[in-house]
Amino acid sequence: MKNNQLVLLIDNDGLIEKAKKVGISTFLFPVKGYSVGFKKAYEIEEIKEEAFLYINRNLTNTDIDNLKTIFCNLNDNIKGVVFEDLGLINILKNTNLIKIYDCRHLNCSYLSVNALLGFVDSVILSTDVTESEMKVIMKNASKKISLYTFGLNRIMYSRRTLLSNYTKEYNLDKKEEKDVVEKVTKQKFKVIENELGTVFYPEKFYDGLKLFSYDALYYIVNMAFLSVEDQDVLLNNFKDNNYVADGITSKTSSYFLDEETYYKLPPKEEER
Repeated sequence: MKNNQLVLLIDNDGLIEKAKKVGISTFLFPVKGYSVGFKKAYEIEEIKEEAFLYINRNLTNTDIDNLKTIFCNLNDNIKGVVFEDLGLINILKNTNLIKIYDCRHLNCSYLSVNALLGFVDSVILSTDVTESEMKVIMKNASKKISLYTFGLNRIMYSRRTLLSNYTKEYNLDKKEEKDVVEKVTKQKFKVIENELGTVFYPEKFYDGLKLFSYDALYYIVNMAFLSVEDQDVLLNNFKDNNYVADGITSKTSSYFLDEETYYKLPPKEEER
């Protein structure tokens, strides 16, 4: 793997220089007004590094029209766009930008992946598949796919401002970030809100760092919500291409990478 294949999602300015010191040179920036689920998003004019833009919310017709103008006037340091709303495909097709589709819970088979690869340069494979399933998908994909290798996995997104609604209903102080506990299972979740909606994350960080051994187009690392100390531990591990979560494993889980999800239907008989 080349260093520029590791794409680090940025949620604080101090992370950039630290990452460069261990050889990371390509970054993924949540775009202000077009991203949800992060404490910080960036105006495109602020971005000076070699970067991808991250647009991960449902868009309106007006949003897409605005982005069409924006995409025609980007500086050369913007390599491409990682996006979720399929409406962007049509306005991106005539640009030189690298187009990566990210719909975390849908890209679960090589049939769906290949359908999408007819319109984009790569897709980020769902983290709901096991490692063995991932091998089958990568083998049968028509182009190289990209892999989400570390970070909190978004498990729910609502365009409603759920925290604001809750605090208003119960006359509480408004918060844009809150840790909540589900009463029955006692599972903990992190909830992040901005004016565009609300995102729920699980308590533990997804650790798929062993996927760096596979031949992917890009490897996405998301350190958002890690403490500064834990970010430093992970970056120090990355020196000399040592992609492990040693030192913070108590805060991570491989989730479905090593244990098949019970949410999906079994394969058809002819696919067994």
